[in-house]
Amino acid sequence: MKLSLFSLRKWMLLLGSLLIIGPAWADVSELNEQVAQLYERGQYPQAIVVAQQALSEAEGTGATTSTIITCVSNLALMYRSAERYEEALPLYQRALALSEVEAGPEHPDTAERASRLGRLYKLMGRYDDALTLFQRALDIDEKALGPGHADTVQDLSYLAGAYRSKEQYSEALWRYRKVLDLREQATQPDDEALSVSVYNVAGVLRAMGNYNEALPLYQRSLAIQEKISGPNDPQTATAINNLAGLYEAQGRYAEALPLYQRALSIDERALGADHPDTGVDLNNQAGLLRKMGRYNEALPLFLRALTIVEEKKGREDSYTATVLNNLAGLYKTLGRYGEALPLYRRALDIDEKTLGLNHHGTAIDLNNLGMLYKLMGNNDEALRLYQRAWTIEEKIFGADHPELAVNLNNLAEIYEEQGNLGDALALYRRALAIREKSLAPDHVSIALSLNNLAGMYQSMGRYTEALPLYQRALEIDEKSLGPEHPSTATAINNLAVLYESMGRGDEVLPLLRRAVHIVAVTDISDPGRDHGAIGSLATFSANLANSLKRLDTPGAQDEAIFYYKLSVNARQRMRAGTRGMDAATRESFTRQLSAPYRSLSVLLVQRGRIAEAERVLLLLKESELTAYLRRNGADGVEQQGLLWTEAEEAYRKNLEVAAARWREYAQRYREVMEGVKQGIFTDPGPETLALVRLRVQIETQTGNIMDDAMQRLGAAAEKASQQQKTAFEKARTKLSSKLAGMGARNGGLRTAGLVLQPTERGLLIIVTTGQGAVPLISPVSEDRLGILVKSLREAIQGRKDYRKPARELHRLLIEPAEKQLNGANDIQQWAILPFGNLRALPYAALIGPDGRHLIERYAVTMLTADGGGGLDGLETHGSDIWHGVAFGASQANADFGNIPLPGVREEVCGVIREAGSQSCLAAQGIISGRRYIDDAFTSDMLQYWLAAGSSGAEVLHIATHYKVEQSQLLLGDGSKLSTGELLGWNPKLEQYDMIVLSACDSGISDGAVESLAGVFRSQGAKTVMATLWPVADVGATPMMLEFYRQRGETRVMSKAAALRKTQIAMIDGKINGGGAAIDLRHPYFWASYVLMGNWL
Repeated sequence: MKLSLFSLRKWMLLLGSLLIIGPAWADVSELNEQVAQLYERGQYPQAIVVAQQALSEAEGTGATTSTIITCVSNLALMYRSAERYEEALPLYQRALALSEVEAGPEHPDTAERASRLGRLYKLMGRYDDALTLFQRALDIDEKALGPGHADTVQDLSYLAGAYRSKEQYSEALWRYRKVLDLREQATQPDDEALSVSVYNVAGVLRAMGNYNEALPLYQRSLAIQEKISGPNDPQTATAINNLAGLYEAQGRYAEALPLYQRALSIDERALGADHPDTGVDLNNQAGLLRKMGRYNEALPLFLRALTIVEEKKGREDSYTATVLNNLAGLYKTLGRYGEALPLYRRALDIDEKTLGLNHHGTAIDLNNLGMLYKLMGNNDEALRLYQRAWTIEEKIFGADHPELAVNLNNLAEIYEEQGNLGDALALYRRALAIREKSLAPDHVSIALSLNNLAGMYQSMGRYTEALPLYQRALEIDEKSLGPEHPSTATAINNLAVLYESMGRGDEVLPLLRRAVHIVAVTDISDPGRDHGAIGSLATFSANLANSLKRLDTPGAQDEAIFYYKLSVNARQRMRAGTRGMDAATRESFTRQLSAPYRSLSVLLVQRGRIAEAERVLLLLKESELTAYLRRNGADGVEQQGLLWTEAEEAYRKNLEVAAARWREYAQRYREVMEGVKQGIFTDPGPETLALVRLRVQIETQTGNIMDDAMQRLGAAAEKASQQQKTAFEKARTKLSSKLAGMGARNGGLRTAGLVLQPTERGLLIIVTTGQGAVPLISPVSEDRLGILVKSLREAIQGRKDYRKPARELHRLLIEPAEKQLNGANDIQQWAILPFGNLRALPYAALIGPDGRHLIERYAVTMLTADGGGGLDGLETHGSDIWHGVAFGASQANADFGNIPLPGVREEVCGVIREAGSQSCLAAQGIISGRRYIDDAFTSDMLQYWLAAGSSGAEVLHIATHYKVEQSQLLLGDGSKLSTGELLGWNPKLEQYDMIVLSACDSGISDGAVESLAGVFRSQGAKTVMATLWPVADVGATPMMLEFYRQRGETRVMSKAAALRKTQIAMIDGKINGGGAAIDLRHPYFWASYVLMGNWL
């Protein structure tokens, strides 16, 4: 917002004339003149250099104290203008000390120096220090010049401004009013100063929420400024901006927008399209458009404003930080979290440098960044930021200031999620007490505190204490914001969830339906949608679906499916916003969003809709979301989501019609209520009674839609369910279709698919063949499965007895599927799509009733989604003849445990045969190609082989260290390559028939949505071989060589069959490492290797 106490341009001119007063020597005077000129042009770095020269010259030539004071003050002003406050501070302090000696402690000149120092303290957020100095200046000038003198009045205005900055509005208001009275009574009134005083009073009234009192003052300020400057002067544009800001605060957006547009037009004509004030106008207008939901119009204005202020004010200017915060807020609203994060971080960095570590503006930045981290599920980082902001705010404002309530609520939310209920409850109560003491009883911030405290009581099971708080919060939101506002929807949802907990089921559904209708946005793919509303839609529709599901009737179940789909599609759009964020944050966010996916998949299975259930699980599985993000990020390309059935699509369209009617009602409600406030309408009166009739009409229409939809959904789903129920051959899924088309061609194996999804109700198993799919539910908890997986992995990695967990997991995961397939006698391979903790399971090592490992009876392939929520590439014909390129890093590196990999050279040389190469023995290698070992293995060379059309190879083999925690590969020349950097190359992995990642943990996740191998699959790789734990160098080399021998340079068998043969050879002791002394039969050496994707 462009708010000014004085015209900046006029202030510069005044200072320019003052700067040359004092020096007796021509050279000092000339230097100060240069300083003034540079200052007027905004060339502060150059002005600082000249001001330093002037001060040095004055000190070196024995200038008078008054001249030195002038030079010191000039240099201080230049530092202040450049926002280098810490450098300005000792200069202002020195100027004050010199003035006290030169003029005396009670002289008006000393008052002016005290005032200037106070203004710097105010900019630095040191408001108490500023108050002390402003009061001292006022006392001096009142005594020396009299209470009506212009300087004394200005001192009083500065003092009021400091109280306003501390948000002690009552203290500021009476002082500002006194200033206004004195200026109105002046013998020769200064219209410019009078306009500023009118504005200052209006600003405090606005901050106190007294909009009706503020409005005529803003209008008067504009009228005075138009009289002084004319209708097309930049100062008039400032007054117009101020009036528009009030209309915006009142929610009178239609009146604010043309004013903002007029201000922009004035400044563009008078100052230029790239003037800093034009940048401020653009920022103001963009902020209003954001509030109006016109995001696509706001974005280019914010971007243009940022370009201007960065160029004209500097990339490190505090106003640049303001625009960055605003742009980040818009990105957050649009769900583009990965783009918001670096902007919030940059704004914080700027304000820490320019405003200081303990400034109110810095605290705002900390809260903004913390809220984004909280949204993404990174509570530890959010807590750190919130605590720091709280410390700053409490120091500035005191323990009971309303500003502190925001910090208290933020901290309490984190404590509550951490289970620290006692501290959370105390903070929620304190925040509510502060707000009730300082705000009007129907203020929306009080409703927010009531909702938070009620939620706390609810989580503690204290329902009777929560209920009146939720009810009061809803009453406030309906009165202050309107019955169709998103915040009102949140209050409705919260009350409904409480009723559910209290067993008051009859009251739940109507409330949840109302909450969903308020935020209903069924066109989720629109990138211009408000993701705050989409986030609410994702939550409210899932809650409605949960409630419908509990009714346990066919119609309710099918309506629940609709709302789960609505929630999942909203969450898909939200997930797309994680572009650019670190893996741990993405994983945390995905975990937060995953529950409706799982609930929906189970419900679809129960209704016989297997193909749709598979689609839901594939969406949840999307590897790293990389391909998805390309389709669904800032470019707004349509995202992959769930499709509607014919009946659901009809319901969706009707729901959108009803939602549009409710939005029209909400707009009309705001207009009428604003008219009532202004005395235009009466209540009750014709307009308010018409509102009641309109609401009843829309409620009836919405009710009819609901009743009709439930009947149609139930009938359609029942028909489909009867067709699919228990009919194995009818329940065709995408995987089933793939298997049917593949058969056992190209040396492949007869394959069955196995989807394994742990859920709250047990383990969902979908058994799939080319003929169809059948769902099964195994009554084993996700926690139990997690314990077994952990036990098996620890036993294998510790080379201990692993048979008990291996046997139990086979019983739970494999035997139900075998039973469904009558023993699976015709099946040669399992293609497994695992979820949750089952992704880390070494399936090859599971042990059946006969004591044999799973790999001894079947080949095993892991499935990963292709990045588009599908399984594309499974059926692609493999290359009959392989040529390859291999990279190897054998040297130790401190960042990777200082462990050398001597077997890497043998592995690379044994895999690739390269004519004329001096790095390996002649004729060594199984397939022809190129190899790069140690220093030859560079980032540039790897990038070359990943570029489009550069390969000519069918196999890419990489043998090195990989650190899953940082997603880093060690290159042969000692450098590191992160997954993000590699993806930044836009690699063309689809050119390879197979990629082998012979590196530690390359197939395991640790905070990432998917493993490194999963990332490669999502980027187009047909097949990836990877590892589930740190592989032993002594076993890796013979394992890899045997795999390539089994498959053959010219294909002898499929990739999956070759891996199985290799692993069986190791189990049988036919492969040894380092001679007979090392026994490789333990699964530690062979079960880590997994094949992902195309197995042909």
